[in-house]
Amino acid sequence: MVHTFIYTHKGEPLYFVWDIESGSLYKVDNVAFLCAKSRYGTLSDSEKRAFSEIPADTVAETNAEFDSLEKDGALNAKPIIKSFKKRLGAVKAMCLHICHDCNLRCEYCFASGGSYNTPRDYMS
Repeated sequence: MVHTFIYTHKGEPLYFVWDIESGSLYKVDNVAFLCAKSRYGTLSDSEKRAFSEIPADTVAETNAEFDSLEKDGALNAKPIIKSFKKRLGAVKAMCLHICHDCNLRCEYCFASGGSYNTPRDYMS
């Protein structure tokens, strides 16, 4: 899966193409960004106008570069993990709270001073 995004740094747009499966991140120019977005995503109306102004030979050259990267597995790579083995009824982890209390009484505690908003109880 290929994502395209723009990051603005100090008022200047930076264009990126990111392939999730291979982990490849490419900083590209505006032309390559528009070609990638038209190839792997959807162009907005303003991007369609800008894309239509790019010479056809430049688009063909850029797409040839994308084809080369795809052939090398560096762009639009196939997923490595297709599915996980499902195990029914298996318990992976269990946490036993023998004492639901804390001997510290910190006022800033996320657990409301150790009570976790529940009664301070011991296991019976």
